[in-house]
Amino acid sequence: MILNSSKTVILNVAFTDKPAMHLDVTYGNDNIFLSPSEHTKFLGVVVDNKLTFSNHVDYIISKCSQRLYLMRLLKRMGMDSEGLKTFYVANIKSVITYACPAWYNLLSDNDKTRLERIQRSATRIMLPFSDDYEQRLDNLALPTISTFLHTSCSEHFTKIANDDNHPLNSRIKTNTNRTSARRAKIDRFRPSKCRTTKRQNTFFEFYMRFFN
Repeated sequence: MILNSSKTVILNVAFTDKPAMHLDVTYGNDNIFLSPSEHTKFLGVVVDNKLTFSNHVDYIISKCSQRLYLMRLLKRMGMDSEGLKTFYVANIKSVITYACPAWYNLLSDNDKTRLERIQRSATRIMLPFSDDYEQRLDNLALPTISTFLHTSCSEHFTKIANDDNHPLNSRIKTNTNRTSARRAKIDRFRPSKCRTTKRQNTFFEFYMRFFN
């Protein structure tokens, strides 16, 4: 296989404060060097070398800011709140929620708040005369972004857990013996013993604990 240097990235994933080992990779007869990167986009998700996904939130905010500007233009042209809501769900909310099981539970509280601000701005465009965010959500029949993303992730986990033929089903560990003499019911899932909070917050580990 011939590597394309413009599409090939080295990403050293490390959770410590120590600098990652610098590793240059050389290939081909042209002595092309590839140096480690701090983050890269993979299948539409920006992955960083500490798996914080803060860079992905930056990417979402940048992309959604452009579309919020279009929402404001549509508002000035006379589009009503229902039309604006349709535009928001199709063109902005879809960007926020894309591939959320891969990254949402690994976000810091600050990054989750940053995502919520996007919807705050969008609802303010739809209902400019209401100063209360929760009231705007009620009037528009929209959940908070945090609620929507958590629900989407939990539904995706349930879909995988209930489908033995799903390619990711083997990642979910279940207890085969559902009852015991000492307890009327034991947990359905067997999450791993995680030494770090980050590991506990990964998709499968988090939702195995959540549903237990």
